[in-house]
Amino acid sequence: MFARRSLTSALFASCLVSVSCSDRELLGRLPSVGSPAPTDSGVRRGGAAFRGKLIFEEHFDDGNLTGRGWIDLPGGSISTEEHAPGSSSSFDCQFKIGQVSCVNGRPGRFVFDGVGAIYVAYWIKYSENFVASSDVYFQTNLDPAIGVPGESHLFTSFSYEGARFVSKLADNANIDTTCLKLNPGTVVGCGGGAFETYPFTEARSVNACNGIEGDPAEATCAIDNQSSTGYLSRRGWQSAAPPFTSSSPGKPGKADWHFVEQYFALNDVAAGVGVRNGQIRVWVDGDAIIERTGILLRTGAHPDMLFNELLVAPWAPEGASNDQRLWIDELVLAQGVR
Repeated sequence: MFARRSLTSALFASCLVSVSCSDRELLGRLPSVGSPAPTDSGVRRGGAAFRGKLIFEEHFDDGNLTGRGWIDLPGGSISTEEHAPGSSSSFDCQFKIGQVSCVNGRPGRFVFDGVGAIYVAYWIKYSENFVASSDVYFQTNLDPAIGVPGESHLFTSFSYEGARFVSKLADNANIDTTCLKLNPGTVVGCGGGAFETYPFTEARSVNACNGIEGDPAEATCAIDNQSSTGYLSRRGWQSAAPPFTSSSPGKPGKADWHFVEQYFALNDVAAGVGVRNGQIRVWVDGDAIIERTGILLRTGAHPDMLFNELLVAPWAPEGASNDQRLWIDELVLAQGVR
């Protein structure tokens, strides 16, 4: 276990100063399917250019998650039957029909020093009959370490839904409830005037309820009794095409191991106003599936906002429609590079 850990760390360090090693080398793995590879020009695919200093790595070698810094009642099953190529074990999440979370718990939260850009990579595999869940999330230093997502100033989530990957943002705690537009277009408040001309300040949501600036997205503003403001303000981007072409063993299908990379960069704040230059990037097996570079993630009301918490907690908000399963392995967390 310790030899493998030091090898991964050494490879990670060397990759920071070189563009010659592939993502499979970074993790000390040589997968047989669905793995990143250099392009014909020799330039590495995937998120290598956006990966900076290593923050944390989790191999799921055993269940001692607390000993490795995870908080919020960390738990979950460890499987030695399913694991990424070259590994020996993985986190095993089993959903029973109707349940919203893993039967035996989840890794929980890992807190780190705040950064303006963050990168995470991990291997994931789904059962053949898997339908949907959200799995990996980030929160910021503006919210409690063990807080409710519905109370967040910024909460990112990444999910597999309807045969596509989806990256979402929510900032319910920022909503200006004096003027908002609910789906499918009902205006609430606004002093009886038009939503489009209401004089919003920087103290507002950037995701849906108070309007959207920057890259377009699928937006949702709805009543949410779990939110301190009473509303959900969320937007998201999905992969343009289904990420898996097959569900047959030996091909890059849903039931194979896949390498996922996510990158988030907070937008700048200039003269007290948020600048639309935030970024969201997602790669699966080295291919860019989501790429947005003109996003407003924060306003001038929160110039000190930083990412400082990773949450790994698979969640099926509507309850699993069947008995389904997923596995996560070889997680690497690093500072993002702008």
